[in-house]
Amino acid sequence: MEAFLGELGAACPWLTPVTASESLPYFDDYFALDYRVKRTPAYLELHAWNHAGEAARLYWRTEGDA
Repeated sequence: MEAFLGELGAACPWLTPVTASESLPYFDDYFALDYRVKRTPAYLELHAWNHAGEAARLYWRTEGDA
């Protein structure tokens, strides 16, 4: 687990650990978010409204190249 978290921290330095209580404002922003996803064979197109926080960041995992 430590190795995984180390790799994740190196790949995504903007991720910061928080407690459950500290995470509540992040979830408030998430639940207020209105978004639409358009899928095509070549890409995903994301549109978001009502985002009050910092710039949105996405983290996803794929079986192939992204």
